[in-house]
Amino acid sequence: MSRKTGKLVSAFIRTARRYFVARAHFTTLDRSAAILFCLSRMLTRGTRTRFGAFGNENNMISAKENVGLQKNGIVTRSRSALSDIKNRGFGVYNKEVGTNANTKKGQVGVSKSQKSCDMSIDEGAPKAIIPPQSPVQSELKAFRSGRHAIRSRFLVQETGKKYLDYENEDFGDSATVYPYAEAIFNYLQNRELAVQPMHRDFISSDGEVNPRMRYILINWLVQIHHSYKLQPETLYLCIAILDRYLMKHSKELTKDCFQLIGIASLFIAAKFEEMYPPDISDFTAVTHNAFNKSDIRNCEQTILQSIDFYLSIPIPLVYLRRLSRAVDADRTMHNLAKYLLELTIQEYDLAHLSGNMRAVVALCLSRALCFQTSNLEDAWSDAMSYLSGYTVDEVREPLKILARAAYRQNSPSKYRAIFEKYRLDDFYGRVATLPQLRSCLMETLADLKFDSDGELNTA
Repeated sequence: MSRKTGKLVSAFIRTARRYFVARAHFTTLDRSAAILFCLSRMLTRGTRTRFGAFGNENNMISAKENVGLQKNGIVTRSRSALSDIKNRGFGVYNKEVGTNANTKKGQVGVSKSQKSCDMSIDEGAPKAIIPPQSPVQSELKAFRSGRHAIRSRFLVQETGKKYLDYENEDFGDSATVYPYAEAIFNYLQNRELAVQPMHRDFISSDGEVNPRMRYILINWLVQIHHSYKLQPETLYLCIAILDRYLMKHSKELTKDCFQLIGIASLFIAAKFEEMYPPDISDFTAVTHNAFNKSDIRNCEQTILQSIDFYLSIPIPLVYLRRLSRAVDADRTMHNLAKYLLELTIQEYDLAHLSGNMRAVVALCLSRALCFQTSNLEDAWSDAMSYLSGYTVDEVREPLKILARAAYRQNSPSKYRAIFEKYRLDDFYGRVATLPQLRSCLMETLADLKFDSDGELNTA
């Protein structure tokens, strides 16, 4: 066995072992589905290639330009508790949430003197009620039939063969398992619609937690994630875990425990995605010791049981990387799409959409801004339809919501952690400072209305 083949087999075995450890219990698992998942983890994660890319999809874009790049070394760093991040997530509630007309009065932060959250496991408690399967299966069936119709229409054309060659480009070694890419992404697209899919308005209006509190909490989690320099996959998985817990338990969740749910979700995601996750003491420190280690561990068990240990959630960034390669996106376009995609995790009106949909919406908006066009047909690509299974008409409404969210970042606010990250970090090309994001073109794409005095009409 050659060294290359040996590395590929070893990577597959490690990924398979990691999957079965994460799934503490499960009912039935199709063997082919497990193999596809293990291969997908190898395909969709950053790998060291002959172009020197390690965990950096930017180096996979326009690969010919990256031949001269030096290989990145592995840099170790200390994991001490953060000292520059305050417990802003709930500190701001005392100042703004309580005075906001759209939120309930009396939403205050967690203090040490308050009663700690009881997140202990009740063995006799019934499991969360699983939503009816008929709407889920109906949505999955509609998506699969639409995807089949789109691909059939493209493949019957004379140039249809080019759609089959998207994954055959030589962007790296055999560890990318690109010959299986279409089967893998079909599996991922089906899985996110079939297994614990998100629902619109998943936060109950009868509980203490509301979308505004979710917006502030995610802003705080982004700050912690960026300060520890964790992988992008960790952030997306953290929000996916948080939202799935909220979908089931937002009605009985109290505002005092909301921050604990957020930090425990990040703790779970870091252990699942990171090679060297932060220590649990770091997570207690960033909450200013409002919660101790036992609180986080008990909350971790509660969350995992609530979501049935489902951690292999397809994330939007996986689809964006594939789409960017297919449309030959340059660094600026890809980084801008990543910025817009990350904004979707904070927008409650977009949180219920599948990762596949959010990725294609972010890339379409990025192409529209880079091409300086308000006509989405000009920013759309046949490759985007073929790979995602969506049409340009299906992304129009989500794109307006995303454009408004991006335009809103131009106004001063305490909750612009994503904007600040993409504004100051050279790694992302500082794409948040692009003039297109505050231009008349963005106003047109967001379908914003202004009155005679030039003020934004919110009606």
